[in-house]
Amino acid sequence: MAVTRSWTAAGTVPVMVRVPRHRTPVSMAWLATASLLVTTGLWFVYQAKVQRMSGGPVLNLNTVASPDELLPVLEFFPNRAELARQIYSYLERTRPLRHTGALTAVIPRGQFARVKPLIAVRSPEQFRAQLVRSALLYFAGFYVVALIWRLRRFRGDAAFLPALQLLTGFGFLLMLSMRDPLRDTLEFHKFAIGVFLGSLLLALPAFQIFNYRRLSGGCYTPLFAALGLFGLLMAFGRGPAGNDAKVNLGMFQPVEPIKILLVMFLAGYFARNWERLRDLRDGQVPGGRVARTEHVVPVLAATGISLVFFFVLKDLGPALVTLFVFLAVFTVARGRPALAIAALTLMVAAVATGYRAGTPHTVKQRIDMWLSPWDNDVHGGDQLAHALWAFATGGATGSGPGWGDPGVIPAGNTDLVLPALGEEWGFAGVVAVFGLFGLLIWRGLRAGQRADTTYGFFLGTGLSMLIACEMLLITAGVLGALPLSGVASPFLSSGNSAMVANFLVFALLAGIGNAEKATQPEELRAPLGRLKLVLAGAGIILRGFALRYQVLRDSDYLARDARAFEEDNVKRPQHNPRINSLAREIPRGTIYDRNGVPLGTSNWQELERHRDAYRALGVSLEMADSRFDSRHYPFGAATVHLTGDLRTGENFQASNASLVEHDANRRLQGYEYGELAPLIRYRHHPHWRAIAPCG
Repeated sequence: MAVTRSWTAAGTVPVMVRVPRHRTPVSMAWLATASLLVTTGLWFVYQAKVQRMSGGPVLNLNTVASPDELLPVLEFFPNRAELARQIYSYLERTRPLRHTGALTAVIPRGQFARVKPLIAVRSPEQFRAQLVRSALLYFAGFYVVALIWRLRRFRGDAAFLPALQLLTGFGFLLMLSMRDPLRDTLEFHKFAIGVFLGSLLLALPAFQIFNYRRLSGGCYTPLFAALGLFGLLMAFGRGPAGNDAKVNLGMFQPVEPIKILLVMFLAGYFARNWERLRDLRDGQVPGGRVARTEHVVPVLAATGISLVFFFVLKDLGPALVTLFVFLAVFTVARGRPALAIAALTLMVAAVATGYRAGTPHTVKQRIDMWLSPWDNDVHGGDQLAHALWAFATGGATGSGPGWGDPGVIPAGNTDLVLPALGEEWGFAGVVAVFGLFGLLIWRGLRAGQRADTTYGFFLGTGLSMLIACEMLLITAGVLGALPLSGVASPFLSSGNSAMVANFLVFALLAGIGNAEKATQPEELRAPLGRLKLVLAGAGIILRGFALRYQVLRDSDYLARDARAFEEDNVKRPQHNPRINSLAREIPRGTIYDRNGVPLGTSNWQELERHRDAYRALGVSLEMADSRFDSRHYPFGAATVHLTGDLRTGENFQASNASLVEHDANRRLQGYEYGELAPLIRYRHHPHWRAIAPCG
């Protein structure tokens, strides 16, 4: 291959090729179409939420005017008058409450589940008004950018805006569907703010002051900035509750800009040295072995130091992303994949060795979960099982927007957002999301190919690979193709730091350029073809995994149990929570003694019919039990050794125990759990005949 050694004449200045630009206005029709689709989805989700929250009256904690108003919802507490005064005092200090869970500061967490269905923190009218405001804010950012692009006659890629709106639209709909609109924090409002702020960044390339070429001057400046942020995280970083990873500086996650800064460094370095790297390959470099070391070691050392920092901070997801982005850009710069393949082989060997040695501990746990998703000894190790349950529940076309239960998925708004999407939108929704990501990544690589500087080429390639690697890694994790990694799904996950950073990536890509034809030399563009094939192949493989769980073998996973540790540190079988929710709606049989007196029942009226018998035995129903309990045991501790307690499941798995609730479970519930699996996909839909009561 002929190589033009521009570095011999131009020093270390990136090559610039000036070409005439064809200015293409933003296509408002495509953006309007995307907005119409998202608005239609919002309407369907809103209608589903309205129907699902319709029911009896609830008490709005933010409008309570006296302790007496709290008494009806505290009926099952023996000291309800005193508790009502404590709650009212707490409300006066902390209102307005954003979610009902704040009451766990006063009510024991184990008892709060009984109270939650009876209380709220907002009215349906307040929810609707907030949704309208958030939706307007969400759409406003894209149209402001479109207007600025048109007024400034900016040549930005017209595909970016509608594609990003559709992609973030999926996330917006999920955030709306995920939370109880009357009782929980409105996650969709935070999401809308993040999208609005992030989308405004797309307007920056229309102004000359935001010119990506200005970034090419200092090759090592982005690296030093990234190392500075690493230092701040080392000194002041904190992790989520119960996690010792250092990822947060207050409400800010520096890891997001760190990844972009590292890509900028790689782009600057390879723009100056790609021809030298190819000469190293061909043995033509002037200066011999010294020159080989001089031009290879700096980028390897910088990337290695960054990976070490990620490992020290225990944030392994970004470490993997950084490694894969480096290998991709290095392969393009060098022109051959041999060293990248060798590096990947070495990485797999190192991970396998570390796993056998039990270090790092986090990596070992993630691999244990991956190797045995249905039965492992990791606390919280049922995450992959929850993901597969959600995918299987969605099937081919999903439960419908707003009709699923994404809220039961752990980390369903962050790491496991794709399974949440798969539940409501099915395999069709997963394929649509893959298609949108494929379009954006292809257009990003295309922008790099059409850049008028070598720096723009490598920056476009690196930023596109950053988005691609993040999405492929987290998708492979939730589908069980690879161990789970702590990487957010771009534009889908909740988290404003990541959202703004992802929009910044596409602001830079929009600024890199969009010319009539490719302007980079064939020597650089050729390796991108192979890289695109690798990305396409990975996407096809992952879609195959999704097809298996959602279409081909969905029934095999819907009712499969996972053994996992619970809060009491006991490992028990766990059912698909959607089956549990359906089972709770089916009346459970009553346990009687030989005289026909109920020992355990789910029907309070059954206890009322035997009130005289209880009175004769010295039992007061009001003192012994509460009508709000899901299961009633009027004799309390006197018979719990015989019946067991379905509410706690205590001793159900003990080998030396024989409890009626456990041993006669099939007879009491009237079905096996697996028999409910075909019913759960559309169980919330009104008037669905498969579960509608017979009339």
